[in-house]
Amino acid sequence: MASTESKVQESKKLYEDLNSIFIKNPEINEIGFIISSKEYDGLENKPFILIENKLGISFQWMVKLYSYAFAYFSELKSAFENKMNDLPERHKQLLVNELLQATRNILLINAENATALNLRKEFIKLKYLKHKDEILLLNLIFTKHPKSGEGWAHRKWVLTDYFRKTGDYLDYEVELSVCKRVAEIYPKNYYAWTHRWWVLQHLSIDIILKDLEVIEDWVKRNISDYCGYHHRYLILTHLFNKCFNNNNNNGSTNEENSNEMKINKLWEDEFNFIHKIINLYPGHESSWSYKRVLTLFWLEIAQPIVFQRNISTTVPITSLQQEYQFVDSILEDTESSYYEQQKSFAQRYLLSIYELKLTKFKDSVDFSIDIDQVKNNYGIILEDLKVSFPNQLKVWENKSKKFVGK
Repeated sequence: MASTESKVQESKKLYEDLNSIFIKNPEINEIGFIISSKEYDGLENKPFILIENKLGISFQWMVKLYSYAFAYFSELKSAFENKMNDLPERHKQLLVNELLQATRNILLINAENATALNLRKEFIKLKYLKHKDEILLLNLIFTKHPKSGEGWAHRKWVLTDYFRKTGDYLDYEVELSVCKRVAEIYPKNYYAWTHRWWVLQHLSIDIILKDLEVIEDWVKRNISDYCGYHHRYLILTHLFNKCFNNNNNNGSTNEENSNEMKINKLWEDEFNFIHKIINLYPGHESSWSYKRVLTLFWLEIAQPIVFQRNISTTVPITSLQQEYQFVDSILEDTESSYYEQQKSFAQRYLLSIYELKLTKFKDSVDFSIDIDQVKNNYGIILEDLKVSFPNQLKVWENKSKKFVGK
């Protein structure tokens, strides 16, 4: 019995020490979990390390800390639900403060705890907790739990609730900055990129265009991460649809025509950008995948609209022939670094160009190769890919039946 009481007191002290750290150091901006504190001060068993506003929590003590925090939270939550209306205001605030500490301590360790997050939502509704303070806590939580689906959903709720009540947005620059930092530290973060796009859709065209510039630099430093490419695709297709679908084809003003020209130029620049990336950084599947979705959107959806509007450009942004020539130039560059990988991605991309010719562009006159030759070339590439990637044999065989007929 004494041993159990001793363990409870030990856990309670951990909990109170963590609260004390935050009270004395309100500027803590990063958390992490550490195996040992010995390398910092020579002491092996310290539960917490604080260095320049960076807080480390020892794995050794984490279970005890979390177990106590959750048990105490459950007790406080029960009191809040059953006795809140009967308490004087001063006691209500004390109870709320205790619950805010308990939920914070829980979320620092387990950001997916929906019960703690939902109670904090309730406190925001009751005006015991400010929206901006909640965003600050989430910024801290994301330094350790950047892929917390519940955390990102909660952040979206906080921003939405703030806008619903005030008609204004919280600092969008903070949102974009947090998303960018998290994406750089933890690659392929679906939640951060989705949140970034959600925020941008509520902002002006100028800010969206500025983000396109920012992400260009990000892509150059993260060539293999497709998230940056996909974000650019969302921006470009959003701007295209917003511009061309909103303009009346029969009565476009000079300003609308000018905007259409600008969007057309954006897409032209994007094709040039991805061509440079593919040539400068060969052998990356993500850049070829991005080029594929750009080409398919432009040829299948955008270009017919642009031609219909008679947008005055010297030459089309791209065509089946131009794409074929680009791939041909890549295949001819046998001295390129990572040539075999580059060749494989180029061949797969060329298949998608041939497939367009064989399906939606059968009557197109901008392709120098006739249908029979396209089928023959398609078959040759498939035979090559069967040798290079035998584990995907069924894929190549299905394509052969569908597009070549054998």
